[in-house]
Amino acid sequence: MIRLFIFITKSFKKWIINLFFIFFNFIIFSLFICFLLLLPFKEAPLKNVAIFFALAFSFGMLFEIIGVNTGFPFGEYYYTDVLAPSIFGVPLIIGVNWFILSY
Repeated sequence: MIRLFIFITKSFKKWIINLFFIFFNFIIFSLFICFLLLLPFKEAPLKNVAIFFALAFSFGMLFEIIGVNTGFPFGEYYYTDVLAPSIFGVPLIIGVNWFILSY
């Protein structure tokens, strides 16, 4: 009975870990799709959208980098390596997310 419990527990742990990585890969994919879906519905010229993207991405990454490294203004938090690549502990997809949320 104990061996069955240990087997089920180990199997469940592997299943949860696999689900975790699938979920985070889906997050990256869905954010990228949202980014691509926004572009055809832009009302501004592409140059203005590109400038806005650069500003939103830069400011978003700046605030996230400050937040991750100092705890200000959002409190203490961190990102795991799942959303890599990253700059100073902040995944690049987070900067894209700032653009998506502010556009």
